[in-house]
Amino acid sequence: MIITFTNMKNDVRDVGSVEDLRTFLEILERGSVSAAAESARVSVNGVSLRLSRLESRLGRRLIDRTTRRLQPTEEGLRFAERCRRALAELDLGLTELDRDAGGLSGVVRVAVHQAAVATGVLASLAELTATAPAVELSVRLTSRLEGADFDVALWVGDVALRSLIRRRVGLLAWVLAAAPSYTKAHGVPASPADLVTHECLRALRSPRENRWVLQDERGRQTSVELHGRFEANDAEVLRQALYAGQGIGLRPRGEVAAAVQEGRLVRVLPGWVFAPVPLLVLTPPARARVGRVRAVADTLARSGRLL
Repeated sequence: MIITFTNMKNDVRDVGSVEDLRTFLEILERGSVSAAAESARVSVNGVSLRLSRLESRLGRRLIDRTTRRLQPTEEGLRFAERCRRALAELDLGLTELDRDAGGLSGVVRVAVHQAAVATGVLASLAELTATAPAVELSVRLTSRLEGADFDVALWVGDVALRSLIRRRVGLLAWVLAAAPSYTKAHGVPASPADLVTHECLRALRSPRENRWVLQDERGRQTSVELHGRFEANDAEVLRQALYAGQGIGLRPRGEVAAAVQEGRLVRVLPGWVFAPVPLLVLTPPARARVGRVRAVADTLARSGRLL
């Protein structure tokens, strides 16, 4: 596919193929020509040729190359931002065509932040595969995207990879909860300060998680000391420990609300929450054009709003 841009004076500029534009964005994302070549499954010379061809058509230097590193020019950065928007619209149109033709098929590599794992997310993905039986999902739980190979990600908080296409689907608010078996045996804290006398399920990391920072409905914060005999470096393990009655832990507010209705959890300190963090659906520009990837991204966006 060849893309042309027309300005207000009806001057037409041929910028070359879509793949040249995607390759340019992929180089920016990956940080090197070799990494972009590996991701696109083409030769290093092929990637270099695409970049040179694009710069030649534009008559502009988009990326300064040295033996040690690549550095996008100011013009290159501005052009990249425009390209992302234009290609996102193109990808959306292609996705709609794929859906109309029932053409969703192939493997989609999905990265899910460990903090975003919830029953609603997995159920939504299961519904997608039921309606699109030719789509295969490869799901990886992770706490880092740098260096990861993925088509789409459901992410909690911001990431350093600025070249990704970002869709903010909401704010993820975390609250405290415990299983009924735990509250029956140990009671519930009346105030945040009372958490020091309870079994708190903590994330295993360095430095050790010894405090939680909570905020009330007015946004006033308080830092509370933690104690507890169970910690883990995996969010799913902490979730299972919470439901098993091993202590008080934190989960997304939507999940806790549903579990309370089902009688599986009890909300702890209902007037207090953790500071909300943005929930994002992220897609590398080179992947966003694929119909099946767009379908999974839409599914993750919908499920994310329920967390």
